[in-house]
Amino acid sequence: METSIAQEILGATDFSAAAGNAMARAAQLAQAHHCALRIVHVFNELAWTNVRRMLEESPLEPPPETAMRTLVALADELKSRHRLSTVHVQVQIGRASAEIIAVAHKTRPQLIVIGAQGEGLAKALMLGGTAVKILRGSPCPVLVVRREPERPYRRVVVATDFSESSKRALTQAQALFPQAHHVLMHVYSVMFEGRLRMGGASDDAIARYLLQAGDEARHNMEAFVRGIGAAGRAISTRVEEGHPVVTLVDEARLHATDVLVFAKSGGPALAERLFGSVPESVITHAACDLLLVP
Repeated sequence: METSIAQEILGATDFSAAAGNAMARAAQLAQAHHCALRIVHVFNELAWTNVRRMLEESPLEPPPETAMRTLVALADELKSRHRLSTVHVQVQIGRASAEIIAVAHKTRPQLIVIGAQGEGLAKALMLGGTAVKILRGSPCPVLVVRREPERPYRRVVVATDFSESSKRALTQAQALFPQAHHVLMHVYSVMFEGRLRMGGASDDAIARYLLQAGDEARHNMEAFVRGIGAAGRAISTRVEEGHPVVTLVDEARLHATDVLVFAKSGGPALAERLFGSVPESVITHAACDLLLVP
């Protein structure tokens, strides 16, 4: 059964190749949900000043007007290719994250779609780049597109720590990608394993702690799935031992995952690991798209 999510999806583009993939995915989702697509480009005067110094000749028209013409052409192309009924376009002037958030608060889309930029998603997530700035202020989920959208999403992995926010992430993922197979995944470990070893805990003791942690995690997963009712009957579950984000990235790589889904505040441990202490290389190596749910 096809689910309608809302009247609009918001795509943000800087006309890069990465943004092109994101706009194609946004259009694909708008087509699937029979909703409008809004495409916004943010013109940054300071950035343009730096670019202009590199040009041999001045542009024939003001850059915002050029951006609008480019947006209109992109909208026409996406509308034709994906058989969309409505595509809105607009150019904002200012800082990308602030302007995209402002548009989202005004238009109330169900989803913001952006491309993974530049040096990799790690820089955006870990160092306060556009993606995480948008997430912090967004009224809706943010889809970060890393791959060319060759087909609809088929496998979606939702990280859970059994919190209400991870339940919300699952609900959003199921609404946005109803035709995909959804996997609810929890990753556990022995708390303070290093300190336990320093305190003299034996390998056998650590192994017992791991078994206990695994049993508790599986019990909590069963209870969590029961608690979400009918939505839980359409999903698979996985409980694995390891570092949460590293294990999820490996899961995505080994099992052809299209989207990893994280809640913005999935509890102290998950939130800190995703947005604070995870090495840049972990997120860099996540080759799939990511849905970040506030």
